[in-house]
Amino acid sequence: MSILYYKDILCTIKEFLDNKDIVELIVINKNINKTLGTSNLFITISIHRESNICDMIRCYIKHKKSIIKTTISDTKDPSSIWPFSSKNMIFVNCDIDQNYTNKNYKSSKTAIINNKYPRFWH
Repeated sequence: MSILYYKDILCTIKEFLDNKDIVELIVINKNINKTLGTSNLFITISIHRESNICDMIRCYIKHKKSIIKTTISDTKDPSSIWPFSSKNMIFVNCDIDQNYTNKNYKSSKTAIINNKYPRFWH
Protein backbone atom coordinates (compact mmCIF):
# COMPACT_ATOMS: atom_id res chain seq x y z
CA MET A 1 0.00 0.00 0.00
CA SER A 2 1.14 3.53 -0.67
CA ILE A 3 2.08 6.07 1.97
CA LEU A 4 -0.85 8.28 0.97
CA TYR A 5 -3.29 5.42 1.49
CA TYR A 6 -2.18 4.98 5.11
CA LYS A 7 -2.46 8.73 5.75
CA ASP A 8 -5.99 8.75 4.30
CA ILE A 9 -7.04 5.84 6.51
CA LEU A 10 -5.63 7.46 9.65
CA CYS A 11 -7.17 10.87 8.90
CA THR A 12 -10.57 9.24 8.37
CA ILE A 13 -10.58 7.15 11.55
CA LYS A 14 -8.95 9.88 13.66
CA GLU A 15 -12.29 11.66 13.84
CA PHE A 16 -13.90 8.72 15.65
CA LEU A 17 -11.18 7.79 18.15
CA ASP A 18 -9.91 9.17 21.45
CA ASN A 19 -6.27 10.23 21.73
CA LYS A 20 -5.28 7.06 23.60
CA ASP A 21 -6.86 4.93 20.87
CA ILE A 22 -4.99 6.79 18.15
CA VAL A 23 -1.68 6.38 19.98
CA GLU A 24 -2.37 2.67 20.47
CA LEU A 25 -3.29 2.28 16.80
CA ILE A 26 -0.06 3.90 15.65
CA VAL A 27 2.08 1.92 18.06
CA ILE A 28 0.50 -1.33 16.89
CA ASN A 29 0.50 -0.61 13.16
CA LYS A 30 4.17 -0.44 12.13
CA ASN A 31 3.40 0.82 8.64
CA ILE A 32 1.44 3.82 9.91
CA ASN A 33 4.04 4.42 12.60
CA LYS A 34 6.83 4.48 10.00
CA THR A 35 4.80 6.77 7.75
CA LEU A 36 3.61 9.37 10.26
CA GLY A 37 6.00 9.05 13.17
CA THR A 38 4.92 9.92 16.69
CA SER A 39 3.95 13.58 16.33
CA ASN A 40 0.63 15.14 15.35
CA LEU A 41 -1.51 12.45 16.94
CA PHE A 42 -3.80 14.59 19.05
CA ILE A 43 -7.13 16.09 18.04
CA THR A 44 -7.82 17.73 21.41
CA ILE A 45 -5.75 18.86 24.36
CA SER A 46 -6.99 19.82 27.83
CA ILE A 47 -5.07 21.99 30.26
CA HIS A 48 -6.10 22.19 33.88
CA ARG A 49 -4.76 24.51 36.58
CA GLU A 50 -2.99 21.56 38.20
CA SER A 51 -1.38 20.35 34.95
CA ASN A 52 2.37 20.60 34.51
CA ILE A 53 2.19 23.61 32.22
CA CYS A 54 5.67 23.06 30.76
CA ASP A 55 4.69 19.54 29.68
CA MET A 56 1.39 20.83 28.29
CA ILE A 57 3.15 23.50 26.21
CA ARG A 58 5.69 20.97 24.90
CA CYS A 59 2.86 18.60 23.99
CA TYR A 60 0.93 21.38 22.27
CA ILE A 61 3.93 22.54 20.24
CA LYS A 62 4.80 18.99 19.19
CA HIS A 63 1.25 18.18 18.05
CA LYS A 64 -0.17 21.61 17.15
CA LYS A 65 -0.75 20.78 13.47
CA SER A 66 -3.45 18.30 14.39
CA ILE A 67 -4.91 19.91 17.52
CA ILE A 68 -8.35 21.23 16.66
CA LYS A 69 -9.69 21.85 20.15
CA THR A 70 -7.98 23.19 23.28
CA THR A 71 -9.76 23.20 26.64
CA ILE A 72 -8.37 25.34 29.44
CA SER A 73 -9.95 25.01 32.87
CA ASP A 74 -9.67 26.69 36.26
CA THR A 75 -7.16 29.31 35.11
CA LYS A 76 -7.61 33.01 35.90
CA ASP A 77 -5.70 34.33 32.88
CA PRO A 78 -5.42 31.69 30.12
CA SER A 79 -3.28 33.88 27.84
CA SER A 80 -0.56 33.95 30.51
CA ILE A 81 -0.16 30.18 30.10
CA TRP A 82 0.34 30.18 26.36
CA PRO A 83 -1.36 31.88 23.42
CA PHE A 84 -2.98 28.70 22.15
CA SER A 85 -4.34 29.05 18.64
CA SER A 86 -6.49 25.97 18.13
CA LYS A 87 -9.52 26.28 15.85
CA ASN A 88 -11.78 25.78 18.89
CA MET A 89 -10.96 27.12 22.34
CA ILE A 90 -13.07 26.15 25.35
CA PHE A 91 -12.64 27.91 28.68
CA VAL A 92 -14.07 26.22 31.76
CA ASN A 93 -14.22 28.23 35.01
CA CYS A 94 -11.60 30.72 33.86
CA ASP A 95 -13.21 33.96 35.11
CA ILE A 96 -13.21 35.52 31.64
CA ASP A 97 -15.89 36.94 29.39
CA GLN A 98 -16.61 37.12 25.67
CA ASN A 99 -14.72 40.43 25.32
CA TYR A 100 -11.60 38.72 26.62
CA THR A 101 -11.82 35.90 24.09
CA ASN A 102 -12.63 38.32 21.23
CA LYS A 103 -9.50 40.28 22.08
CA ASN A 104 -7.08 37.40 22.71
CA TYR A 105 -8.39 34.56 20.53
CA LYS A 106 -9.57 36.27 17.34
CA SER A 107 -8.73 33.38 15.03
CA SER A 108 -10.55 30.75 17.12
CA LYS A 109 -14.13 29.81 17.85
CA THR A 110 -14.51 30.14 21.59
CA ALA A 111 -16.87 28.82 24.25
CA ILE A 112 -17.00 29.91 27.87
CA ILE A 113 -18.39 27.49 30.44
CA ASN A 114 -18.74 28.60 34.04
CA ASN A 115 -19.99 25.98 36.45
CA LYS A 116 -22.21 27.44 39.13
CA TYR A 117 -22.47 24.19 41.05
CA PRO A 118 -20.15 23.24 43.92
CA ARG A 119 -17.60 20.54 43.28
CA PHE A 120 -17.62 17.41 45.36
CA TRP A 121 -14.29 16.02 44.27
CA HIS A 122 -10.70 17.30 44.16
